[in-house]
Amino acid sequence: MDDPTVNWSKERYDEIESKMIPFLRSSGSNLKKDVQFLPMSGLLGSNVKMRLDKSICPSWNGPCLFEVLDAVEIPPRDPKGPFRMPIIDKFKGMGTVIIGKVESGTMREGDSLLVMPNKAQVKVLAIYCDEDKAAHAGPGENLRVKLSGIEEEDILSGFVLRCVAKTNTYSHWIYSPAADP
Repeated sequence: MDDPTVNWSKERYDEIESKMIPFLRSSGSNLKKDVQFLPMSGLLGSNVKMRLDKSICPSWNGPCLFEVLDAVEIPPRDPKGPFRMPIIDKFKGMGTVIIGKVESGTMREGDSLLVMPNKAQVKVLAIYCDEDKAAHAGPGENLRVKLSGIEEEDILSGFVLRCVAKTNTYSHWIYSPAADP
């Protein structure tokens, strides 16, 4: 938004927003609940930590990115909810092993789960909490999990291990038109 050809233009902001809305709808996002559009400059940090000054962008009277992030409602860690564990790291150690923290649901040895976004079905061979082997794990636990059905090179940090049942795993989308080329 701070590019000299744009100069925080309301017209450019509205154009980007109108082009993003159909894409976000097709991705399954609830635009009223899950999406907040913000004009910002990541390069200069404008409207990231502190609200934009009216002299810079007279058309914007909304929050800055940090205010939006502070207002995001964190879903509860529900042991009865669908299983979800973001993958922080992975390594090869007598099989494929991933590291992460359980955000929702529970997992047991022998469970069939999915690695998203590549939808690879895997089986839980072993669960380790700290250095101890565990038969099951629940929300809030940091784990190492040995999997079969996927190779270590097919997993990236940021992937999510989740239950096979079809659930909506999207959380808040925060979009900045500054990131749009």
